[in-house]
Amino acid sequence: MPDELDDLIDALYARPSDEFTSARNEAAKALRKAKRGSEADAVTKLAKPTAPAAALNALARRRPDLVESLLQLGRQIRDAQALVLSGHADPALLMRAAEERRVAVRGLVAELSEASAPGHAQRSDEWTRTLEAASTDDAFGRLLRRGRLTRGAVAGLGFDGVITEPPTLRPNLRLVPPLSAEERQPDLEQHAREQQAREQQAREQQAHDEELQRQQHLQQERNRAIREAAAAEDSANAQYQAAFEHHVESESALRNARETEAAAQKAVLDAEQRFQAAHAALDEATSQEGLARQELKDAEHIRRAATLARAEL
Repeated sequence: MPDELDDLIDALYARPSDEFTSARNEAAKALRKAKRGSEADAVTKLAKPTAPAAALNALARRRPDLVESLLQLGRQIRDAQALVLSGHADPALLMRAAEERRVAVRGLVAELSEASAPGHAQRSDEWTRTLEAASTDDAFGRLLRRGRLTRGAVAGLGFDGVITEPPTLRPNLRLVPPLSAEERQPDLEQHAREQQAREQQAREQQAHDEELQRQQHLQQERNRAIREAAAAEDSANAQYQAAFEHHVESESALRNARETEAAAQKAVLDAEQRFQAAHAALDEATSQEGLARQELKDAEHIRRAATLARAEL
């Protein structure tokens, strides 16, 4: 199943139960419009989750750590049961594992009750049966882990026939004697194979989780690098803008200084011209004064000569 369709199914089962059908139909319609008929058929066949199942799906998305702990406890119960049946462990081991699971289930049911709408607390029995069934059945557990349950477990039966409560013995039935070691050997071999499969699945899940974390870390690093580059670019742009404005101001000041210098030079030139004109006028006046003095002296001589001539007469 393509990742895109897988994500779409996860999104559908993340919705409340009363929104599932309309959302599923809209998604199938969009897929058909996009010429993806086989995927539209697959979406159309998705079963609507009951309200209790939808609450469990929401819990699995909200608290995956608690759900994973419950599933781990279920595996411990199966392992303890195999050891007790083979005579390699004390029954108290199985009782302790079962008690730990009961405590975990009660905690999950309490959280479900707190998160549910008023009047839904009576579903605690169904939630309890379903959580216990998911802890003992791998297929049911995978659905719970993915948040894709469509219904809860019924009393006495888990998911697809998984026993969650011991049946009451009828008076006319008798207990079968325990199997011998030879008779139990195939069961132990089957248990060993199942245990190896579970361990392999756990290793694969761990590798997947580690790869996912690595990808998330790389994406975070890429995002951080992008943010830092953007910040550096903003800072460089701001510095360039400030430098450009300073350059414009400097050019304006230089133009003003040159204009002032030109005006000062023109004023100096005008002053020199006026000075030269004044100096020439001064020279001319001085020359005229010399001539006037000489004329005055000549006139004085003439006057004296005339005075002497008149005295002689």
